[in-house]
Amino acid sequence: MPATAAAGVRAAHAQGAPQAAKIKPGGRDVLLVVDVQNDFCPGGSLAVDHGDNVVPIINELLPRFPLVVATQDWHPPGHASFASSHPGHGALDVIELNGIRQVLWPDHCVQGTSGADFHPGLERRPFRAIIRKGTDLGVDSYSAFRDNHRAHPTGLGSLLRELAQVAGPLGEEGLALEPQMSGPVRERGPALAGGLVVGGRVDEEDDSGATRRGRS
Repeated sequence: MPATAAAGVRAAHAQGAPQAAKIKPGGRDVLLVVDVQNDFCPGGSLAVDHGDNVVPIINELLPRFPLVVATQDWHPPGHASFASSHPGHGALDVIELNGIRQVLWPDHCVQGTSGADFHPGLERRPFRAIIRKGTDLGVDSYSAFRDNHRAHPTGLGSLLRELAQVAGPLGEEGLALEPQMSGPVRERGPALAGGLVVGGRVDEEDDSGATRRGRS
């Protein structure tokens, strides 16, 4: 993403939707809308404070990007990341799950429930594709590119290569900073924060597990 676009995206998040009008993405930039779902918004089971504030900013950004892709957390009932699946444990406990560190969450974004739906105010018509992640019962997927075992890709990398020939940075809008938000470009550990846009230099992992570097 050009430096002016990345800076504008960060300003839009900080100052609200009017700043979005100043963003000028390039012809190959992609807006990745990450997990803007009811369970991550106020009133949801894993709510981000003021998370719905990001919705009008996203709606303002959508027509400015040539390609928009969204992700959805899409867990089966009884998912292994849910505290309810581990008797004696509560939300935010940390366990080892199949050899990796796992924060236990309240049940959230269960397939087919209203909590898994996108926020009702989010404009969805510009979405070229929706990537659903966290669908494996036994492993979480913080990244939009692959599961936490780094074994099974979601298809996002292949999609971006085919549709946009992406070779570097992404503009992102979403709710759960880590894991759901920042995972796609930085693969960090779990924590939650309000809506954020990632700009500047990013490391993006594709479906092959390779990391491509780019500068905005």
